[in-house]
Amino acid sequence: MASYECNRNPASERIPSLFAKDDIKVRKTIVEKIRRDRINNSIEELRTLLQTEQCPEQPARLEKADILESAVQFLKEQPSSKSNESYQSGFSHCLQETLRHLSLHAPLQPAAREQIKRFYVHQRPEKIS
Repeated sequence: MASYECNRNPASERIPSLFAKDDIKVRKTIVEKIRRDRINNSIEELRTLLQTEQCPEQPARLEKADILESAVQFLKEQPSSKSNESYQSGFSHCLQETLRHLSLHAPLQPAAREQIKRFYVHQRPEKIS
């Protein structure tokens, strides 16, 4: 056993750890390249979408920052009231159906009906301008 201990080379034991560090660096580089490619592909797709939505007289090759700014501006200009109106309409319809169902199965006292209406008024979302 002692001869085995003497024949061990400390330098050869360090080699696998060097390979492991190199593997980690290579993996990090690959992962970073994949991440950059995803970002670049998404920005290119945004550019294509924005050119079809906006005036095509803009330059064909925009910088990434210009593309992102255009996307933000486009989204800000989109009317958000449609979804809000749809939500409010659905909420009102739900309340009406609830009141109708409750009144069919157990007639509501005026006080209970008022409590439900007050609940509705407090739950309604604020109008977004």
